[in-house]
Amino acid sequence: MPAFLTKKQVYDWVTTGAKTIELRKGKSQNGDCIAFLNGQRQCVKGRILRKREGKLDEVLNAATYRKIVPTAKTLDEAKAFIKQLYQSTDGTFTAYEFQLNQNSDRVTVEEDERGIVLKPVPSPSDELGSLKAVFEGKMARQLLIEGRKEEVAADKDRERRARVVHV
Repeated sequence: MPAFLTKKQVYDWVTTGAKTIELRKGKSQNGDCIAFLNGQRQCVKGRILRKREGKLDEVLNAATYRKIVPTAKTLDEAKAFIKQLYQSTDGTFTAYEFQLNQNSDRVTVEEDERGIVLKPVPSPSDELGSLKAVFEGKMARQLLIEGRKEEVAADKDRERRARVVHV
């Protein structure tokens, strides 16, 4: 599975669906899945629909540039963006057209004795359990007020005693 470390802007393009083609220098990597990692140990995964290898002008063209660099208004702007990333634009580039997974596209990145491991992010109810059945029909504000009744009463008592001592 190709896994690519991306800058925040590019990661945001991918997660919002604005970017649907990833362009990388070099020959294509094996695998039919793709993973995008950011610096905050987050990752989204998807399925590779098509791969295309060629020179930069062959894979970055009028039909694809908006899917590669969504903020580019022209093909020249997209080429300038790619040239900022790579010292040389000679050689082979690979365009990976992808679609993000709909189910569990968020994962955490962990490293252990096996290497880098991608694990799905658990939902809070899976990880901590759900208390909906216990507090049926009550809002968080109501629970907070009920839970702090004794504490509020004790605070008022201390304030009253403090006023008596200082008067």
